[in-house]
Amino acid sequence: MLTFPRRVKTPISVDGHELEPGTLVMGSIYLTHQREDIYPNPK
Repeated sequence: MLTFPRRVKTPISVDGHELEPGTLVMGSIYLTHQREDIYPNPK
């Protein structure tokens, strides 16, 4: 499951990746919920 797409408006760095204005970004709810640093029992 993906989030709604967002378009970068100003240059930004996300996790070491430089994103330029106009770049389309989509988050992944599934991958977020698999993070053990956030959820103690993701499975």
